[in-house]
Amino acid sequence: NTVREVLITLQAQGYVEIKRGKGVFVVDRSKYYVSMFMNWFKENEPHIQQLLEVREILEPSAAKLAAQRITNEEIQALDLIHQDFVRAVRNGNIEDMALHDQKFHQHIIKASRNEMLDFFYTSMSPSLHGYLKKVFSAPAKPIPAIEVHNKILQALKSNDEEMAYKLMADHIHLSKTDMINLVKKIEKK
Repeated sequence: NTVREVLITLQAQGYVEIKRGKGVFVVDRSKYYVSMFMNWFKENEPHIQQLLEVREILEPSAAKLAAQRITNEEIQALDLIHQDFVRAVRNGNIEDMALHDQKFHQHIIKASRNEMLDFFYTSMSPSLHGYLKKVFSAPAKPIPAIEVHNKILQALKSNDEEMAYKLMADHIHLSKTDMINLVKKIEKK
């Protein structure tokens, strides 16, 4: 009974596949992650679309305002958050990637000094955190976000409003496009 319970648990976690009359087989984890990602995407597609639409509307404008209003102390704090994000990506820690990515964007929203933007962004934070954990998990690739965040940080440091706006708009759009392309690529297989 104990062995059966362990095997059932391992199957639920995607480590093994139990085939009646044939035995227990180790599962290719990459296929498991792809399956989990696709299930999540299909179950949440309308919500994901709405979340990304809101981000496309709010975040570029917030970045533009932040470029006008950000202080040196806020830039230093944002730089530390970015370094934490880079460490999380290099360590493959999904939870920390999501946390520090969200902090990075939240810090920019706060630097905009617009309480309504902050209110709207904070209200979508729980959904955003769950979304980020999924998009940073396999089969997705979080590494491109490092360079984009760095460029946004540089635009904020130089108080370049238009560049901050453009980079943030491109970042959110690229994130959306990458996810859609990944889903299409998986569906073709």
